Amino acid sequence: TARFSNRLGEYFEKLVEYWIRELCGYRIIAQNVQVHGATRTIGEFDLLFDDGAQVHHWEMAVKLYLGHRAVAGPDGWIGPNPADWLGKKWPHLRDKQLRLAETVAGREVLTWLGVEEVTACGFFKGYLLQPLNPDYAVESHPDAHSRSGGGWWVHEREIELIEATHVADGFVELPKLRWLAPAHADQTLPLEHHSRLLVREQPVLVALIVDGVESSRGFVVPDDWPDSA
Repeated sequence: TARFSNRLGEYFEKLVEYWIRELCGYRIIAQNVQVHGATRTIGEFDLLFDDGAQVHHWEMAVKLYLGHRAVAGPDGWIGPNPADWLGKKWPHLRDKQLRLAETVAGREVLTWLGVEEVTACGFFKGYLLQPLNPDYAVESHPDAHSRSGGGWWVHEREIELIEATHVADGFVELPKLRWLAPAHADQTLPLEHHSRLLVREQPVLVALIVDGVESSRGFVVPDDWPDSA
């Protein structure tokens, strides 16, 4: 029985699994297989699949990070939950998770699965959102794709910057499981009603709508973000 989850990461993994299995026609070998060391769990194989020529090990993540000068340099990208930041997540995926097959415990798990060799790849998707207030602007991350998704963010106290910098028919709030795809909406709230987004305890993701389709997206975050970690 399929288990419903409101977690964005799990939803993303289900979409990738469907793509690999049903649309590409590749064989899924295993998913979310934990690798245990002598005293603790040292990692997990997110996805192992066979395309007929080789076995692939994919480590998957989908993230939305907001640029802020609170962290110097290209690592100044922080999640809506400020305890999560790109400067920690990306090196962990690149230097640890993708090298799991090189560990003794990782090779033992692969042998148990009947796999001799894998090609590792990080499937890391998401958005990098720049502040509407240029005082918080941060340089691009050197490893980000030039065509990676973008957007904006603004503190509640400066929410008028949305209307000052964008022209749109209106906006809609995006629940977490709608964070991945472009938004479409026939009914929107006018931008001058942006006060509806105030007095929240956590960041709110909204899409600005022009002619029924998304023109841009951004987070409205509490005034104490990112110090609220």
